[in-house]
Amino acid sequence: MDRLPAPALIVPGNHDMPLRNLPLRLLAPFAAYRRAFGPELEPVAHLSDAVVQGVNTANPFVWKSGLLRRRSLQRLTDSFAAAPPGLWRMVVMHHAPVPAADGTPADIADPVAVLAALAQAGADIVLSGHTHMPHTGFAETAAGVLFLQVGTAISTRRKTDSNDVALVKLEPGKVTVESWLASPGQPAFTPGPVQVYARPGTAWQKLT
Repeated sequence: MDRLPAPALIVPGNHDMPLRNLPLRLLAPFAAYRRAFGPELEPVAHLSDAVVQGVNTANPFVWKSGLLRRRSLQRLTDSFAAAPPGLWRMVVMHHAPVPAADGTPADIADPVAVLAALAQAGADIVLSGHTHMPHTGFAETAAGVLFLQVGTAISTRRKTDSNDVALVKLEPGKVTVESWLASPGQPAFTPGPVQVYARPGTAWQKLT
């Protein structure tokens, strides 16, 4: 992480907790994570055009599935409320409240309530992972929130043909998502599909 050429905002996922060491998972689930990345589990970044709030959805009691905690939602709401008007309000969370690219249901407790809570908190864009499959879109019940799921950048546990990362470009009223792909054995990432979304009013639209 120290070698990345830009600041990093990092949140835990379910693999950052012990799987088989149950006492440690229940008593100190993020001890190793904190040793590696620091004490903060829900960091915030203030950019020139966005406020980015991290949310820890990893749940020690149900190792694989996620959870949006009340205190996390309150932190998110407060962070967005304090941000100046006109900034994009972005959430970074490991588990997404929308289905994966193959239609697998959202792997988070009460996804309908999570969708409503994110929209009510003022989220514009939600960045997530967990599914190992890239997917971009919006939910009808939260049309004002754009969900961007990436696959996996370096893990060999791919569910698609390539490892992938995404470059998100923000403009007033418009978001461009550039995919960068690396097939097995390929020495570097190369440009992939580009998707453009606009929000002229209160709902997102995908531009052709």
